[in-house]
Amino acid sequence: MEKQEKNKTEQNPMPLGMILDHAREDMTKSVVALQQKYGLPASLLDVILTGVLSEVREMKCMEYRQLKEGEKDGKCHNVSE
Repeated sequence: MEKQEKNKTEQNPMPLGMILDHAREDMTKSVVALQQKYGLPASLLDVILTGVLSEVREMKCMEYRQLKEGEKDGKCHNVSE
């Protein structure tokens, strides 16, 4: 039975949009739980999340740099702006 479920999953992988929705929902739950744990107002939560987002963007930049062949200057350019 387990083998059948695995084969079914391999044949019909979860759509990317659904994966993103689940991940966002999990992240939101985690953020709210940490906000409650530390008693943070939304204004301070915003400051923290801005810093986290900056770190994530740098991680993305490093991934792009590793994937891109022939990077000449070795600098990260923000492709979203």
